[in-house]
Amino acid sequence: EGTENQRSFVLNDYFSYDVNSYTRGTVRFPMSDLQPGKHTFTCKAWDIYNNPGKGLVTCLVIPPRTLEITKSAAYPVPFQDELHVWVQHTLPGENLTVKWKIMDAQGRVIADGDSFHESAPAKLTVIDWDGKTQNGAEIQGGVFFYQVIVLTEDGLENTVGGKFVKSQ
Repeated sequence: EGTENQRSFVLNDYFSYDVNSYTRGTVRFPMSDLQPGKHTFTCKAWDIYNNPGKGLVTCLVIPPRTLEITKSAAYPVPFQDELHVWVQHTLPGENLTVKWKIMDAQGRVIADGDSFHESAPAKLTVIDWDGKTQNGAEIQGGVFFYQVIVLTEDGLENTVGGKFVKSQ
């Protein structure tokens, strides 16, 4: 019974009386498949003498926690001496670990690093790179790629990549 947004349930099997009471009790009814958002429940009940009662319960269903990288960019492009990469993510205020690498056009890793960000802001600078290889050699001009992996302390992970140009 009820509309698409309104359903009725018989809760008799989910009710138990409170100890030493014939007028009070608890209903424990599983509500699965609720969409995220605000929900209001009206509960109508009758005691064994057919006396009615009515109550209202409002709850908020929170969507599952996910780590999404919504944007990323490298700047300046083209760069000469120093490159920066930032990401925007969906878990501001959380402690995040970032792993990154820079690759040449052939896919070879020429630089990499990692960092820890306590109570990270939503927009986070994740790479500050001097344009040198892991051996300290200056790279020549051309097209390069970055890959950034962002991890939470409880194991959520997301990866983003992009390209940039080093001027001659």
